[in-house]
Amino acid sequence: MLNCKRSKNNRLQFLIIFITVIGISPFSIQAQEDGAGPTLDIDKVKKEAWKGNADAMFVLGNAYLYGKYVSKDSVEAIKWITKAAERGKPIAMYALGNLYDNGKAVSKDTVLALKWYTKGAEAGEANAQNTLGLKYRKGRWVTRDYKKAMKLFKESAEAGNPYGMINVGQMYQYAKAVERDNAVALSWYLKAAEKSRIKIGCYNLGYFYEYGKGGLTADIATAISFYTKPVNKEEKAACMYRLGNIYESGKGNIKADINEAMKYYLASADGGNITGMYFLGHVYELMQRNDEANQWYRKAFDLSEKEIKRSLDDTELMICLAMMYENGKGTEKNTEQALAWYKQAADLGNEEAELKLKNFKGN
Repeated sequence: MLNCKRSKNNRLQFLIIFITVIGISPFSIQAQEDGAGPTLDIDKVKKEAWKGNADAMFVLGNAYLYGKYVSKDSVEAIKWITKAAERGKPIAMYALGNLYDNGKAVSKDTVLALKWYTKGAEAGEANAQNTLGLKYRKGRWVTRDYKKAMKLFKESAEAGNPYGMINVGQMYQYAKAVERDNAVALSWYLKAAEKSRIKIGCYNLGYFYEYGKGGLTADIATAISFYTKPVNKEEKAACMYRLGNIYESGKGNIKADINEAMKYYLASADGGNITGMYFLGHVYELMQRNDEANQWYRKAFDLSEKEIKRSLDDTELMICLAMMYENGKGTEKNTEQALAWYKQAADLGNEEAELKLKNFKGN
């Protein structure tokens, strides 16, 4: 499953937070008549921060973090964001957890990251709730606990966070802490798409329309419309290999076109999607371009082993690895390993893996 969290581009994420805060804070000065956005009265921010104003502390910390209106200074950034968090500002708690989690402006510290994500979640910060939910779903730093994960995802979703909505949907799709209910999953994916103005969740919706899940009638044209929406890099790369599958096999009214399939597989592989790399190797093999096929198979295999250790619950990647072991692509053929990875993905609730496991022959 795609892990639905905020963008991995943490600099962009914090810059967005910074701009949002200065745009609504009492410290901003409206720009001149040239139509530019608000600027910041940094002297006033500093005075208010020293007086103990948590909003000012957070703004000042972000200013130091990105060198906006002051010289960039990681020590000062962490100091002021920490002070804001300690003063009870929920978004500062989440931000601080994120910095410790990713080792940005400070040494990576999973204990402190977990502490601040937890405090942020308890304070009702929707991003912290969603991120902490992912930790519990994956069993990262904590004992895996699907009930806690679901509780946190629901809190995040009910606060209006579209990432939380997607994760609630995935819990229903993959039967984690609840009975599998694709219709309920679909309803959450639709809410996320609506909330984000169709900027996230397009992969999930495309998949549901492609395979007719959640009470939908299979509709390839609608699936394609979702797969081609402008989304973040990770989700787009996943959508691209799904489009490649559609054009390779000729689904619905789409005529099979190996060249069109290759175009999408290339886009998926270039976007860093490992399953896309595998299918790109597959298409090169069909074209009898075996050197290129083997190159992509090996790359997909090498990356998949590393990424699975990092992601912990990426069932689509597990299926990809299983296919490589099953067919001897990128590695030696190993039916026991193939079976084990299909089973692990099935145990994590992936219906496609359940079907592959049922039909597995290991010949």
